Amino acid sequence: MEFGAFVDLRRSRRVCRTNPIRLALASEDYRVKHDALTMDESSRGVAIRTVIPLFPGETIMVFPQEGARYSIPARVVWVRQAEVSLVCAAGLEFEVPLAS
Repeated sequence: MEFGAFVDLRRSRRVCRTNPIRLALASEDYRVKHDALTMDESSRGVAIRTVIPLFPGETIMVFPQEGARYSIPARVVWVRQAEVSLVCAAGLEFEVPLAS
């Protein structure tokens, strides 16, 4: 069996990078910050790992580093829950792409 070449149809280049970030959920009126780790990043979004439950379509604020005085509004695009742990992976799309 012959397979075709992998074609990456993503709109922006991703960089594998693990960084601690904080998240605030609209469902909590953005009052509580939760820890998360990035898995990859791009100008349009980020893939993360976290132990808080996230849902596709949910609006969140991303604080890119501890003590950051700014946040990045984002929307949860996809979620994959691990079967044997509380950790989930999620894809977040920034409401406005970051400058490259």
